[in-house]
Amino acid sequence: SGLVENLSPEGMLFSSESPFCHALKIGSSLLLTLEPRGWFPHAIQGTGTIRRILEERDLTTHNFLKHFGVKWGSFEPSHHSLFLKLLKEILSEIQTKKL
Repeated sequence: SGLVENLSPEGMLFSSESPFCHALKIGSSLLLTLEPRGWFPHAIQGTGTIRRILEERDLTTHNFLKHFGVKWGSFEPSHHSLFLKLLKEILSEIQTKKL
C-alpha cells in the first residue's frame, strides 16, 4: 500500500515505507488499485510501469520512504472512464478553491 502524491493523465507518483516495496525496481509492472477517499465512491484498477524511484529516510520514523513514478499502462474500459471522471472532479475542486 502507498500514498498517492500526484496524479495525472500520464501517470502518478506514490510513496510507501513498506519493506515489500524494496523489491520494486525501475521497469517493474504493477497492478494498481486507486481507492479515493471521501466524495468519489469508486475504486479504479489499472496497470502501470515504474519509471523512476527516489528513496529518502524519514527523519521521524527513520524508515526508508520510497517514491515511485509510474506511467499508466491500461485500464478496463469502465475503469478508464472512472479515472477520467476522477481527474475532472479533482481539477474542479482545485479550481473552486482558487476562486
